[in-house]
Amino acid sequence: MSEPTRQDYINGMRQICDFLESHPGFKLPYEFEFKKSVYVNGKEEFIAHARMLGTGQKSVDEDWFRFTRQFGFTTMELVESRSAICERVVVRTEEIESEEVDPAAIAALPKLTVKKSVEIVEWRCPDALLSPEAA
Repeated sequence: MSEPTRQDYINGMRQICDFLESHPGFKLPYEFEFKKSVYVNGKEEFIAHARMLGTGQKSVDEDWFRFTRQFGFTTMELVESRSAICERVVVRTEEIESEEVDPAAIAALPKLTVKKSVEIVEWRCPDALLSPEAA
């Protein structure tokens, strides 16, 4: 299957909304928050997309820089690696002490062969579940 076009994506989202409106008894998706993430390439593309979104919230964690905007209960999120957006600055250095395992001592430990029982399973799902008569 080829990559969907922009219009394919928009049409698909509208079809889901139309379906949910016309089937009020159909359960809503399990996500409490409906979030769409857009992964951009580089700082310039991130800035351009953030400007298009307008007002929003930024957040940063160990790996990612995010900019989000709420549309009702729906969230549109821009995502790029933190290193592509932020500048890494060393503000100081510290001497730390840590305990580490001696690799020579670990290598000298005897090895044991252990037998244990493990379950080998497969999942068998009935085909009849999807037939119109199953409802």
